[in-house]
Amino acid sequence: MKKISYGIISLAILAILPQFLSAYYTGILVRIMILIIFAMSINILMGYIGLVPLGQAAYFGFSGYTVALLNLEFFQGAHPFLELGAGLMASILCAALLGLIVVRARGVYFMMVTLAIGEMFWGLAVKWQHFTGGADGLAGILRPQFSFLPFWDLSGEAGFFYFVFVLFCLSCLFIYLLLISPFGLTLSGIKENENRMEVLGFNIWLHKYIAFIIAGTFAGLAGILDVYYYQFVSPEILGVGNSIGALLAVIMGGSGTLLGPVIGSALYISLEQFISGYTQRWVMIMGLLFILIVLFAPMGLSRLLSTLWASIRNRSEGSEAT
Repeated sequence: MKKISYGIISLAILAILPQFLSAYYTGILVRIMILIIFAMSINILMGYIGLVPLGQAAYFGFSGYTVALLNLEFFQGAHPFLELGAGLMASILCAALLGLIVVRARGVYFMMVTLAIGEMFWGLAVKWQHFTGGADGLAGILRPQFSFLPFWDLSGEAGFFYFVFVLFCLSCLFIYLLLISPFGLTLSGIKENENRMEVLGFNIWLHKYIAFIIAGTFAGLAGILDVYYYQFVSPEILGVGNSIGALLAVIMGGSGTLLGPVIGSALYISLEQFISGYTQRWVMIMGLLFILIVLFAPMGLSRLLSTLWASIRNRSEGSEAT
């Protein structure tokens, strides 16, 4: 219950921050929330099944392009629920079809297959210029407009922040309930000992397949929000670099934990913004910092912080007892 209370308090603080921050820092918070959703999709596979996806950006970008094309060609943001629904359905169908093949792979083979899929989507986005705009991408995407909420203007940073915030909260709630459910516990069991779970009568492939679709769906949601935020889409969001960024966030924060993607994503975006303001070699510095984190906190910063907090609490309780 304490963890839930801390989570609610944290979300309440996050909700009021745009009232005190400039548009620039509010935009950073939006980027962090989008990356957290994307990282959580990777964490479902990596942290709870033990499968490391290198092409998760395929679903991120596929849903993003779907929404972009509908927005530019038909709806112009006037029917956000249709755009959102179509984008999510695109990622669900894409993950469902590819999952039939991908989920059968294991270990490094799973990594290579997902990487190949991501690069295939990137190549298609570059080649199909008539639909995707090629390497130049598609610009002029309009943010959602809720006609029944005329006071809610999503064109500004603060208004768009609360749009992302609502979907972010719903995503966190769904994933939390999923991972503490019997289904989520079964996923953890599969990661720990797949053979034992199979002997116990669990359908290993089906659990992995459903988890793969769920992960693809949340990756798609993150892609939709990313396209709305930048009002632009290009093949870059389908590239391996996009997948690696979210993967690094999970590793830094700690895979297999609920807080890992949150801490890792916040750290990744914050360091990127801070370091890139001083040097163009920020990628190299980020790589060095990542190596240090892996060396000194191999289980992730979330576990390191929880261990330190437990140690401090035990010491304080011990001193009070004496």
